[in-house]
Amino acid sequence: FGGSDQVGSLAAPVEPGLGALAANGGPTATHALLAVSPALDAGDATGCRAWDPSSATDVPLAVDQRGEGRPRDGDGDLDAVCDPGAYEAPDAPVVTHLLVVSPLGLGSGRVESAPAGIDCPGDCEQVYLEGTAVSLAASVDPGSYFAGWTTDCTGTAACQLQMDGDRAVGATFGRLFALTVSRVGAGGGSVSSAPPGIACGEDCSEEFAEGT
Repeated sequence: FGGSDQVGSLAAPVEPGLGALAANGGPTATHALLAVSPALDAGDATGCRAWDPSSATDVPLAVDQRGEGRPRDGDGDLDAVCDPGAYEAPDAPVVTHLLVVSPLGLGSGRVESAPAGIDCPGDCEQVYLEGTAVSLAASVDPGSYFAGWTTDCTGTAACQLQMDGDRAVGATFGRLFALTVSRVGAGGGSVSSAPPGIACGEDCSEEFAEGT
């Protein structure tokens, strides 16, 4: 009644991921849920209930057919949800990995993550569940520019990470320095720069990255 049925077809069967009928505890044999079972934590997220024919309603179900307590976190995502059926799988081991962001360079800026956790400087370390996709974005303070990522990311676009191990990322921020040209004297003329930026008379001031 919870709408959690998963229906396959001959062309695309749904493998149930069940162990052989065995004595897994309790008064009757059961099929254990294997680690690949789509039934793991696939029940009603609002609570564990069973249909009671005498009252014609759902009633709380605190144990499975074996007498084992439910719900458990069978898929290791830190969210315990009932498994449909007679067998509630035990808690799966939770695997996490550490992400460390290091601000580098003479400039300043901020690195933030999605999902949340990194807000650096300030909070530059976060633990994520294995397999979590993490995106890092850099923003710069006035007078600075973003020079790029190092270590586990490269380039200047958003850093995309898959947390299948511990990760370390450097974020390099450079400083900008202002160059101002003043035309003096009784004569006339213009001043231009390479790289572009100064075109004076009209544009006589420009910020350039350190070392330019």
